[in-house]
Amino acid sequence: MKTSRSSILLSQSITALALMTLAGPVSAKGLNSLAKDNPGTPADAAAEAPDSTEAAAPATGTTATTPSAAPAQAATPAAEGAAQAAPMVQSATSKALDDRLSLSTSFGWIRASQSEGDWRSSGVSDVTLAWRLGLKTIDKLDLWTSLRYAPIAIAGEIDGVSYRGVWEAWNIGAIGKYLVGNGLRAVGSFEVGYVLVYLRPLNDIETSKNHEKNGVMASLGAGVDWDVVPKFAFGPRLNVGFGSTTAIQVAASGTFTF
Repeated sequence: MKTSRSSILLSQSITALALMTLAGPVSAKGLNSLAKDNPGTPADAAAEAPDSTEAAAPATGTTATTPSAAPAQAATPAAEGAAQAAPMVQSATSKALDDRLSLSTSFGWIRASQSEGDWRSSGVSDVTLAWRLGLKTIDKLDLWTSLRYAPIAIAGEIDGVSYRGVWEAWNIGAIGKYLVGNGLRAVGSFEVGYVLVYLRPLNDIETSKNHEKNGVMASLGAGVDWDVVPKFAFGPRLNVGFGSTTAIQVAASGTFTF
């Protein structure tokens, strides 16, 4: 009886050991199948936790730097808006010269002569600086005081000797500009000037007589100005001078007003 009982216990122990040996692989296989069928298991979540932590790290860094960058971005449009809104401050010199000072130049043809000699002249150009007076004697009429420099290139003959030279006319006077309408102005002027005569005999012939005679000349002028663009006008001019020098000048004039 004892032998048979020991045999039974031994048999049961072997059977249990065999079952445990077989149950290990089956249990592992079952767990793997369960993990595949249920991906959201705590094990997978724990495995994915480091990845989510790493992904969160850049976001945290970005969030930390955003507040420091935001004020700089907001300040730039504000500064630009303030610069654009700032009024243009006119200098004292600009205010003093505004619509008061003008500079003119003209190019054209002139015929000039003096009492002594036979003279020829062709092209001429002059420069006029004018200052607008505050007088308003007539509505739409502006009065200006002027300084005009007009050099005249001439060639001629005196006592059988040929000369070339320049007559430099320095004129001071007054200009009146009457607004007709639509940017069109009628212009009139009166000037008194002094003419400086510079002559050079051709072929360097020496003469005992000095023919460089300076003198006074008065001039009357008329013309029209048309405002091409703001502060710039263009138009024809006619000047007639008489005195020590007689001159008739026809020219086109451009005037810039500061």
